[in-house]
Amino acid sequence: MSDRYQQRAAIEAAPLEDGMILLDPETNQFSVLNQTASAIWTRLAQAATSEEVTAEVASRFAEVTEGEARSDVDETLRQMVERKLITRV
Repeated sequence: MSDRYQQRAAIEAAPLEDGMILLDPETNQFSVLNQTASAIWTRLAQAATSEEVTAEVASRFAEVTEGEARSDVDETLRQMVERKLITRV
């Protein structure tokens, strides 16, 4: 069974023109997200597997292939876990 990921409740988010900015108030660390990462972040308001997130990214960005979406999602999830923006649930 695949891991499920979800936003950490403590993380604050604000929209930008072409993405989003996140703040971890515990560390005062900011993260600037591009459109793809913003879509991933938004999807993780509710727990989801990487496969579910990949399917949404692939359908939302028509110019992205399924393989590209999977690679982007996997790397973004890894970075978000590393920065403690999301958790495995």
